[in-house]
Amino acid sequence: MSPKLIEDLGYRLTEPLPGYEAHQEVAPLPHLLREPMPSEHNQASVMILLMGSGNRGFFPLIKRQSHPSDPHTDQIGLPGGKKEISDPNPAFTALRETQEEIGIPSDKIYLVGALSPIYIPVSKYLVSPFIGWCEEELEFKLQESEVKDIFRCPVTHMVQSELFSHRTLKTSYSPALKVAGFELEGTWVWGATAMILSEFRQVMTQVSK
Repeated sequence: MSPKLIEDLGYRLTEPLPGYEAHQEVAPLPHLLREPMPSEHNQASVMILLMGSGNRGFFPLIKRQSHPSDPHTDQIGLPGGKKEISDPNPAFTALRETQEEIGIPSDKIYLVGALSPIYIPVSKYLVSPFIGWCEEELEFKLQESEVKDIFRCPVTHMVQSELFSHRTLKTSYSPALKVAGFELEGTWVWGATAMILSEFRQVMTQVSK
């Protein structure tokens, strides 16, 4: 990732974001995006951490560990997690959780900006997505209690024209729900993570022109 691209991306993130338009492209149940969020909900943050140089730019996706009580168990997601009481703001949560889950020190991450928050009804979480940049070539150190595996997704993949696919899944909403997602690095990404990446995809397409 070049400093110029990061600068352009930072400027773009200060302007109006595609939000709903991007989310509905891959939302399992698009009509839920219009429903009001309950006053009682949890907060979490995730990080799209841009790494690598030049055309080798990538961001890490993680496969979560198996936890029977977690509705997102074994799913592919972004580094991140629940906001702690001691966290002063959502951005701090994203930096802290990224350091804890994949071992990249928060002081090595430059916060580029934020994408649109998204509410996840199944877990009652309001998720704040952030984009960060780590210029140094650092090694990952997985938090094995939370992260089973990690995938390096090239940023160039996100601006390919043919990226969407559909699968029929058993979900908490339906035993056979047809949902949209992304084929990324041999894994299939759907749900909230796909919705966040859909907005990232639109923003990166504009910046990369």
